[in-house]
Amino acid sequence: MNVIENLNSSIAYVTSKGLKFNKIFYTNSLMLQQGWFEKAGNNGEWKVPVLFDAYDTSTLYLMHPYQVTQAYEISLCEQKINPEIQAIYYEALQALKNRIIQKRFE
Repeated sequence: MNVIENLNSSIAYVTSKGLKFNKIFYTNSLMLQQGWFEKAGNNGEWKVPVLFDAYDTSTLYLMHPYQVTQAYEISLCEQKINPEIQAIYYEALQALKNRIIQKRFE
């Protein structure tokens, strides 16, 4: 028996915070690699079809050509981050990205 046959189908929304389904957010490596959340933040949200197990919503299943990928539940922290610390974090992250790019061309 195919596991997918036992799943329900619905629609989730790609947002800047993650893939939103029933007030829960999900992510996976494909979404991160393809910049889904940044695109949603810049261009607006969009819908994607998903499959899910009604008894265990910790995982969603997304249909892609030739494969099914899983997205996993994430928890979002509502705690406010100090803007100065956030700026330092993003500067350090950008410096790391630049170093990685520079290493590729050496």
